[in-house]
Amino acid sequence: MRAGRSIYVAVLLAGLFAASSAIVYGQGSFEKRRISSVTVVAPSIDPDSRQIREYTDIVTDAVGPTYSTPRIRDAIEELYFQARTIQTISVSAEEGATGDVRLTFNLRMKTQASRVSLEVDEALGDKVTEQELLLKLNILTAGSVITEQTLRNNADEILAYLRERGFYRSAVTFEQRPTANANQTAVVFRVTPGEQAKVERFDINIEGIARPIDPTELKLRPGGMFSRERVTSDIAKIKSILRKDSFIAPDLTDPRIVFDDDTNSVAVTLSGRVGPKVEV
Repeated sequence: MRAGRSIYVAVLLAGLFAASSAIVYGQGSFEKRRISSVTVVAPSIDPDSRQIREYTDIVTDAVGPTYSTPRIRDAIEELYFQARTIQTISVSAEEGATGDVRLTFNLRMKTQASRVSLEVDEALGDKVTEQELLLKLNILTAGSVITEQTLRNNADEILAYLRERGFYRSAVTFEQRPTANANQTAVVFRVTPGEQAKVERFDINIEGIARPIDPTELKLRPGGMFSRERVTSDIAKIKSILRKDSFIAPDLTDPRIVFDDDTNSVAVTLSGRVGPKVEV
C-alpha cells in the first residue's frame, strides 16, 4: 500500500449551528474519486454500538459514492442536525492502495448530565425542599447538555427563587462529579437558604381609605417572615377589603420593598388611592 495522502476538513459546531467554518487542505486531489469506506469514530462511544451505526448510515448516504467536498460539508451539517449532542466534527480522507478514498468522521460529543440532584441545607424560616425546587423551577434534567454557563444559569435561577421567598442571604454552588462515561457527568447543586428575612414594618398609605386596614387580616406582620408571596397575598386582601367599601377599582402602586442587610429585615410600603366609590 502506498503511503496515504490525506486531507483534513474541520468544522466547529456551536450553539444552534448558526455558523460554521471549514478548512480544506489538498481537496482537489481527491475530487470525484470513489469512496471505498466511511468510518465514524467517537472516543466516548462503543464503536460497535447502534448509535455509531446510525451515524455511519447518515454520513454514508450524505457523501454518496464519490468524493465531493460540498457533499462532505453536507454530511457534516446533516449529522450535526440529526445528533444534537455532537460538539465538533472533523473529517479526514486517506488515499487507499487503488486510488480510492477512505473517509473518517471524528466526533467529539457534548457533555450531558447523567443525573441532577440538589442538596438542600435546612432553612431558618419557611421550609425549603429539593422537591419544591425541582417542581417550581426549570432546572436541567438528566440527559440535558450542560456547560458552565448553563450550570451558572440554573444556580442563578435557584437563587432568584429563594430571594423571592425572602432568603436574601442564600447561596447556591454546583459541582460536576465524573462518571464511567467520559461525556456524562453527575451534577449536584448545593443549596444553602440561610436565614429568612423578617418584616420590619408594612406601611399602607392609601389616600381616601375609610378605615385602617386591620393588620391581623394580613400576612406581613412586624417580626414575621417575609416573602413575595405574602406581599402578593396581602395586596389581594387589601383590594378585597376596599371592594367591600365600594372602592371597586383602587389605584395602587407597586409595593416598595427595601431590604436591610445589616438586620436581615424588609420594610414594605404600599401607596395609592382608593379610586371612585361605586354603589351597586
